[in-house]
Amino acid sequence: MQPIGNQFRKPRQFKLKPRFTVVHHPLREKFGLSFTTYAIIDSVHQLSHRPDHPWCTQSKSELARFLDISERSAYRSISEGLEKRLMEKNERGDLRSTNLWIERVVLYDGQNSKSSGA
Repeated sequence: MQPIGNQFRKPRQFKLKPRFTVVHHPLREKFGLSFTTYAIIDSVHQLSHRPDHPWCTQSKSELARFLDISERSAYRSISEGLEKRLMEKNERGDLRSTNLWIERVVLYDGQNSKSSGA
């Protein structure tokens, strides 16, 4: 706590949030993803895969609130992403995108899509 006059204030805690989602619709369609599921996976990707934060630790309800969707929709989208192996979950329940998402979506150059899957 930092003193301000006679009062004490808690230091601000920085909360990571995704900044934007660019939807590549042909890839979204190829994977059979809804817009919501694509946004969830992309947000999880942005909140993970950094040296200091290798997993998205944001709660599912916070992700839902941020994307302005219901918690049920968030859970459904997360389940779909896990089922399609576009996301993975650790033993704590934290999420991150998989190499499949990174190779087929993030690094997509128009030529790297394989005939199996997307």
